[in-house]
Amino acid sequence: MYPELDQLLRDFDPESKNLSILTDDSISDTHGFFILAHFVDLFIKRDENVAIISYRFRDFELESILSKSGLITHRFVTSKKLQFYTDLDDFLENCSDRKNTIVVLDSPTVILETATCSEFLKTILKAEYNSKLLILRTELSSKIDSELGMKNFLAKRSDFTISTSPISFISKQVHGKIQISSGKSVYQRHYFIKDRVLKLTPVGLS
Repeated sequence: MYPELDQLLRDFDPESKNLSILTDDSISDTHGFFILAHFVDLFIKRDENVAIISYRFRDFELESILSKSGLITHRFVTSKKLQFYTDLDDFLENCSDRKNTIVVLDSPTVILETATCSEFLKTILKAEYNSKLLILRTELSSKIDSELGMKNFLAKRSDFTISTSPISFISKQVHGKIQISSGKSVYQRHYFIKDRVLKLTPVGLS
């Protein structure tokens, strides 16, 4: 979907067990949905089944978000290559082929608003166990100690981590910063995305 992003993802192993897309919670749009759309597109092209469990968005909202990124969402939902679930229990009850499904756990930090960190971690571990690959996409604030600790924990235990954050300066050419980390390397770029076109520039040259 985004050739520029593919260059930075060359160390990604599709056989990984978990992948985290972590975003700094802010008023700017740094929630990494273009990254999620890229991975959904990548796995569907590999003829994988993808299930998105979202704790924040309703089905039609997710369809709209992914469609705006260029994914032909309705076609994949109709063919059941892409399915939506309201929570983990809904997925466990209604998905019959869990071990062969790429699972996206979207916005599980909502759990932290009503439950404990222990419940949050339990949900993640259970989703990982019941999936072929777990993609976790969530917002965490670096200004809140407990959430910063959770962000660091998830980054350390993930096979592959992609983080996005807002920039500290005003720019019409940069929307945020992206960092991609694996056991082999770390890449940082500023990104600008508009009209389904992604532009990446080295940090310091924007």
